[in-house]
Amino acid sequence: MRVQPFLMFQGTAAEAAETYAGLFPDGSFRIEQAGPDGEAMLLKVSIGGQDLSFLESPVPHAFGFTPTFSLKVDCDTRAEVDHLYGALIDGGSALMELGEYPFSPWYGWLTDRFGLSWQIGISPTE
Repeated sequence: MRVQPFLMFQGTAAEAAETYAGLFPDGSFRIEQAGPDGEAMLLKVSIGGQDLSFLESPVPHAFGFTPTFSLKVDCDTRAEVDHLYGALIDGGSALMELGEYPFSPWYGWLTDRFGLSWQIGISPTE
């Protein structure tokens, strides 16, 4: 048995997969299923050691992602946080600006241009 995030996009799955895979050192993606015109319908994405499935919805929906679900990235350095946050906020919006918080020495929460929410920070050492 395996649990894996399955994210439904509306017109941007392939672009999101390529963007995210390019931001992480070990990032990759592949098309698992193509549509009748060769367009990507189901993609497997691997970032930060996590596998994700991206579906390009074949029909429009009146809903999208919500910030109550986010991808959380634990970084080792402030430079890593700054890099990811800076790349992902482009075209998106801040939910919590980069800064020091009681739960993290450097953290930010954002929604990217694809509508997906990200929490990026340095986890405090235990």
